[in-house]
Amino acid sequence: MVVVKGADALTWYNNYKASPAVHAQPVTGYGDQASYDGYASLSVMKGAYYLRVAVSRSGAPPSLVAEESLATAILPKLT
Repeated sequence: MVVVKGADALTWYNNYKASPAVHAQPVTGYGDQASYDGYASLSVMKGAYYLRVAVSRSGAPPSLVAEESLATAILPKLT
């Protein structure tokens, strides 16, 4: 999990999303903008915060379920 607050938050979000190794696809319902890399990371911008949640289970196919659960619990606390 990564949480960045302040002026650098959007830079962190955009840098991760633009990384050649990341194939981020937009998702809705989280913060101001969000993307999922298709493997294990949900990245969210909410106000002055960047949140990246990654859960990877050994031997299991990629799933957004665990990331969504954690993001839903954490995002309301970011103010």
